[in-house]
Amino acid sequence: MVIVWSAEWDTKLLVAIWETCGSKFDWESAAEILGNACTPEAIMQHLRNLTKKASEQRREQREVLLKSHAARDASVAKGKARRRWGYSRINYARRRPSRKVTTQDQSPADEQPSEAAPIQRKRRFQDDLPLFKPIEEEMETLPTQTNRTRKRHSREAPESPDEDHNSSQRTSFS
Repeated sequence: MVIVWSAEWDTKLLVAIWETCGSKFDWESAAEILGNACTPEAIMQHLRNLTKKASEQRREQREVLLKSHAARDASVAKGKARRRWGYSRINYARRRPSRKVTTQDQSPADEQPSEAAPIQRKRRFQDDLPLFKPIEEEMETLPTQTNRTRKRHSREAPESPDEDHNSSQRTSFS
């Protein structure tokens, strides 16, 4: 008789195996527990199929786990290197195009190329500019609060006592 295995029959089979397990497995007593329709050979065949399916599932799970562990190990190593040496920031700065800065000699009229001959301009990037801008000679530096200059008075004797008092007030800071 052919048995159609279902989830119910699988649970019955497992219960029968657990009840009959001892030092030696007795297939006939397991078949008796399951019912008259089940034979010991059918039980053995079904258990073989179950073990094959379980081993295939374990193999697939093992491959997935190995891939995920390898990916995790690689990402951890990459993160460790990034924390130690910061290589990703440096490479990102090298790969990132810097912002284009227009120079004074380029005007909006220059940016429209003529149809006769296209003009190739050298592009200037922010990284190409000098670090410090030259100071213009016309610009005056104004004294700040920390850079006040005192008027120096001559060391000659004052002409009157009132002048001496006024000069000391002018030079003192409050």
